[in-house]
Amino acid sequence: VELQARLAAADLGQGKAQTFHAIGYEFLRSERLLRHQQTLTLNLGQWRRLIVLAQREAGEHGSWIEPPLAQAIISNLKLGAMVSPDEYAELADREDDEQQTLRHLYRLYEQHLAEQGRNDFDDLLLWTVRTLRTEPEIRDRWQRKYTQVLVDEYQDIEPAQETLVQILAAPHDGLFCVGDEDQTLYGWRRASVERIIQLDHRYPGLQRVALARNYRCPTPV
Repeated sequence: VELQARLAAADLGQGKAQTFHAIGYEFLRSERLLRHQQTLTLNLGQWRRLIVLAQREAGEHGSWIEPPLAQAIISNLKLGAMVSPDEYAELADREDDEQQTLRHLYRLYEQHLAEQGRNDFDDLLLWTVRTLRTEPEIRDRWQRKYTQVLVDEYQDIEPAQETLVQILAAPHDGLFCVGDEDQTLYGWRRASVERIIQLDHRYPGLQRVALARNYRCPTPV
């Protein structure tokens, strides 16, 4: 809200300041792909129930997975690998008990979301990216909405966010990134320092500008 107010005060009101998830929410709602305006988060008991069912369906390959770990792995499948339950089922190691259990758990989890008529928070990015990848007409329409894309704290974005940026900035690639490879803080959330270092390979025409002066700290610091 503050950034949007500053843009308007600078007579740049046509610019939009949004989070990645806000863009995803706007996209899914505009394209009538959003199940419900409120996302769904499962409680501990619901996760335990789904894990027990998945363990049972996996049969001899069934194994118990702690709910926080199960939730983190499914989030990684959505925002890291960006795969659907069917796609993960093809990738899962047939000899790995945990992966076989996850194969069923991911499917059961998505079925639960569908039955409730809701999306989870990760769907806002996953469904947006997958739709933009596979629907040329929709992709072209949304690419025309973004003539310039500025991303702050680029070193902390994750694969699904990076893919969304690359799609929306294309085909003219009017992309401006601000970041610091020495401050990658979100490795636990799929951020990788290589993502900002390798920008030159992805965008050969990239110009780097070093912000060498520290304006935040007093001189003694």
